[in-house]
Amino acid sequence: MKKLWQSILDWRIFSSFWRNRIWYEHVSSRLRPRNKWLTKQIPRTWVDKDTIMEIVVLGCIKHYCEESGEDCFNVLSTTSPPEQAEFMSEVKRQYELTTQKLVTMQKELDAAWEAVPHRTLADINKSTKDDYEQMYGKIDRLEKEIYDLQTEIMVWVVKNRNGLWT
Repeated sequence: MKKLWQSILDWRIFSSFWRNRIWYEHVSSRLRPRNKWLTKQIPRTWVDKDTIMEIVVLGCIKHYCEESGEDCFNVLSTTSPPEQAEFMSEVKRQYELTTQKLVTMQKELDAAWEAVPHRTLADINKSTKDDYEQMYGKIDRLEKEIYDLQTEIMVWVVKNRNGLWT
């Protein structure tokens, strides 16, 4: 009889362990992912790791600020204490850079690519260095500006990651 009760007790322990640990960590997290906002942004096709880092880090600052995400401007105090107010103003600046300036620059880049004329192989072989600069100079400049701005935002987010929670 003692073995029977011990078996029942062992089953309860295993049962609670299964329910609490295995179900939560392995089963329910696949059925209802906790960071679904992030998994929707990462493409299901192959992309380089640097592109994934851009998507994740820039997506984190957007999710932290937007109402559909953590809504930090309505959840946290933006006025007191003074350190918090300063931090929140910097968060707002980084968010605006991400959602406004970066988007505008990307649209400019797309328009610049549309302005590049289609060339045949013969035209390409006849081209000089000045032709390249004339056609692709604006594109190179915009790509560098976008890269620098993304780097600035991502460095700020990583350096200040301890404050990015609600």
